[in-house]
Amino acid sequence: MDKLNDARPLNEGSPKARAGHLKAVWRRHEEQLARAQAGPSLRIGMAATFTANSLIPFVGAPLVEAGFQPSIELGPYHQLFQVCLDPKGHFQAEPDVIVLLYRLEDMMLNELLAFLDGDREAFARAEAKMDLLISGREPS
Repeated sequence: MDKLNDARPLNEGSPKARAGHLKAVWRRHEEQLARAQAGPSLRIGMAATFTANSLIPFVGAPLVEAGFQPSIELGPYHQLFQVCLDPKGHFQAEPDVIVLLYRLEDMMLNELLAFLDGDREAFARAEAKMDLLISGREPS
């Protein structure tokens, strides 16, 4: 039996051992994709407000273990709105799914500070900003 494709519960073994396993599963999967031994069944575009490269194996390996053949492409740093508005322009292949990773303070620091400073409308502005991001509409 192939140890790299054995499904393991996420809580099996130490965190370090599990992390090593996930990295190995992802590395092998990427090698198979590069050799065109397997085409992706799921294209994931990932955009983040922080450096997210090191998270890719931890997103991809559980998908491989669940039977998917994912490809994960990281979009440009801190370009969440732009990626949502024009995914074809930010990824080599059009993604089936876009994953947005952000820290709240990166997306709406001004609104958070204003709210903490007593501006009761700031929370509504932050909510509208998040709705805009999720909808993919152009800002007005």
